[in-house]
Amino acid sequence: GEDVSNWSDTWTFRTVMGKVQHLSPANHTINRESSLVLQWSKLKGADLYQVQVSLDSNFRNYFLNLTGIQDTFLTVNNLQYSTVYYWRIRATNKDGNNEWSAPWNFETMMKKITLNSPKNNLVNVSTTLTLLWEALPQAQNYIVNISKDMNFENNNITLFSSTSYFQLKNLEYDTKYYWRVKAVNGEKFGQWSDVFTFTTHKKDKIAIPQLFSPINNQTKVSINPVLSWNLTENAVTFDVQVSIDNNFNALIAQASNISSTEFQIFGLDYNTTYYWRVMAKNQKSDSEWSETWSFLTQLQKPVLLSPANNAIINALIIHLEWEPVPGASKYYLEVSEFNDFSYNSVKSNDIGITQVDLNDLKQNIDYYWRVMALSEKNESDWSSVHSFKVKAVNNVSDEFTFDMQNRLIVYPNPADSKLIFRLEHSDSEKSENSIQWIEIYDIIGNKVVELNPSDSNNEIIVNIENLSQGLYNYIIRFDKYLHKGRILKIK
Repeated sequence: GEDVSNWSDTWTFRTVMGKVQHLSPANHTINRESSLVLQWSKLKGADLYQVQVSLDSNFRNYFLNLTGIQDTFLTVNNLQYSTVYYWRIRATNKDGNNEWSAPWNFETMMKKITLNSPKNNLVNVSTTLTLLWEALPQAQNYIVNISKDMNFENNNITLFSSTSYFQLKNLEYDTKYYWRVKAVNGEKFGQWSDVFTFTTHKKDKIAIPQLFSPINNQTKVSINPVLSWNLTENAVTFDVQVSIDNNFNALIAQASNISSTEFQIFGLDYNTTYYWRVMAKNQKSDSEWSETWSFLTQLQKPVLLSPANNAIINALIIHLEWEPVPGASKYYLEVSEFNDFSYNSVKSNDIGITQVDLNDLKQNIDYYWRVMALSEKNESDWSSVHSFKVKAVNNVSDEFTFDMQNRLIVYPNPADSKLIFRLEHSDSEKSENSIQWIEIYDIIGNKVVELNPSDSNNEIIVNIENLSQGLYNYIIRFDKYLHKGRILKIK
């Protein structure tokens, strides 16, 4: 018979868990609310789950990363509007983690619109008025509902606007209206705004004026603004008040019996909040005061200090400086070879100080520069435009300048207290050549060292102990030659 061995030892193995399956929200869905529930299928063998939500498909930027989840759902709150999110799940048990599920994504809806004017519950409104609301960058259009029914089920008018306002005409007298707005962009949309209501004036009563510009809470308003409002039914003249408090106890300007629908103020303070309102009048009566609107005047324009306008600068590093602006937290700088700033060599909008050093600019080119002041809520106009030209460093006219780097030794560089200039001759040079003078300039072209040795010398030691830390340019003269270079002063 055949020889048959005994059975081998018995070994065991365990198969890994499969991947978790997503359930909802469905993949690639849009218009999701800012709070939602993520759901997935229960996986056999799983004890707990880990969920990650990210702003990118590679999960480098987590919005949420939770472990130890016992349920097969998770409520996620405070999602940003108009944002794509990616999410994935994996299961875990005593043997470890399984593989991540394939990521799904969803996009949240646009932000709910904020209504601006007329304010909620306003009465004695004109039968011709403009609805104003917050503009959203993501919106292409807006849907506007107007109705006499608070539930918008009866007498509902649906309007479309490509701007953040819509003018209504021929409204009924002494009638209460409800209105709301929703942002849309193709198939994407936002939530309906809160519902506001207003009531039109009686036919024999003068309506309150509706303010138009500057819009409520507008920033960066001129210190010489033109205040304007809509023409008011039955009005003949208007009174205007401007104050630094919303109770109008501190008036800074007022005017009576204005026949037009605008009023200009001059010489307001920079970076200051002002409040304004208008009253309509005719021969029989006066209206109530309009809504109170506010605006914030712009920051003061920066004043450029250095370099002087049209300066010609002999420096490798250009130092730009301007006066600080009250209320500014940072500055926006533009430097260009074109006076219309159509192309910028330097562009920075996050400078926290009032000076900056530039290098690597082209020589013999006119540059133009300007600065804007910024704060969290406000900004200034651009400063005046100044120009400067970068010349070859300390180039002297009618002198022959060329690169003698292999002929001149400057050491140590960087240096802290002393600098040695040593001139070495080749066989072709006359031995009587010696250093005639040395000049050292700071980065904005100020001469800080000047040496004119009386005796012929091929080596000169310069004391730089009192110079501030930073970059300096030097120029050295021997016989008919000039040589330029740069040194770094350290502590």
